[in-house]
Order: sequence, then structure tokens, then C-alpha cells
Amino acid sequence: IMDSGERVAQLLDYLQSSLFEVEQMLCHLGDYEQLLNNVRDTMEKLEYKYNQMIIEDRNLKSLLQVVNTLVNKLDLDPAVPRILRNYELEGHMNIESCTNAAHQLQKACNVELPPGLSLLQAVADQKKYFKSLISTFSQRLMTFLIERFKEQVCICPYLACSS
Repeated sequence: IMDSGERVAQLLDYLQSSLFEVEQMLCHLGDYEQLLNNVRDTMEKLEYKYNQMIIEDRNLKSLLQVVNTLVNKLDLDPAVPRILRNYELEGHMNIESCTNAAHQLQKACNVELPPGLSLLQAVADQKKYFKSLISTFSQRLMTFLIERFKEQVCICPYLACSS
């Protein structure tokens, strides 16, 4: 019986140490579970940020495409303003150059833009620049035509020339 009492005491010691080890394992498992939860939360945040980056990338590409289209529609050949401001309005080649430049300016002025893009400052500035070119060329053309009309009136023998 004494042997069995000692054996029971040993078994109780083993059980006690086993319970202690189980509690330690449970603590470690709890720590691991907490770490896994943190990793899962971090992964969810990373996935959300990645998805946001994909959306931002698509938006930036779309914006770049719109801006490129806008620039292509509102950009004039650098020669157009020079021609409209400086070319003499006499001679076949000059008249043809001025006519082509005026058509290019008219095309740029009449371009259809989505409503939101018309509100951009750069678009407003470009349209203001176009109006300035139109005004300058119109004034030059009007002065030229008035001078030619006066010349024709003076040349006509039936009309009196008064300058």
C-alpha cells in the first residue's frame, strides 16, 4: 500500500507538471493566435492598400489619357500664331498659309470638350489665347481689306478718290 501511496504521489506530481506544461502550451498557443490575428489584420490592410493603389493607378492612367487628348485637341502648330500675326496678306502662298492657319485655329476653337474639362484653368487660358489670335488676325484682315477696297475705289475712273 505504501508503494502505491508513493506511486499515487508521483502520478499526482506528473499530473501537476503536465497541467503546468499544458497551461504553458495554452499560453503559447494564445500568443501564436494573437500573432496570427495581427498578421491577418496586417494582410487585410495591405490588401486594402494594394486595391487602392490599383484604383489610383487606373485613375492616373485615365487622367493622363484625358490630358493627352485635351492637349492634342487644343494644341496649335507653333507656326499658326506666327502666320496669323505676321504673314503678309498678299500673294497666293501667303493667302493659302493664312487660310490654312485660320482653319486650324477655327478647328481648335470648335473642339467639343466634356463639361468638366471646360472648367480647367489651362483650357480657359488656351481659349483666351485663341480669342486673342482671332482678334489680332481679324483686325489685320479688316485693315488689309479696307486698304484694298480704298485702292479699288481710287482705281475706278467713274468714282472720285478721296483720301
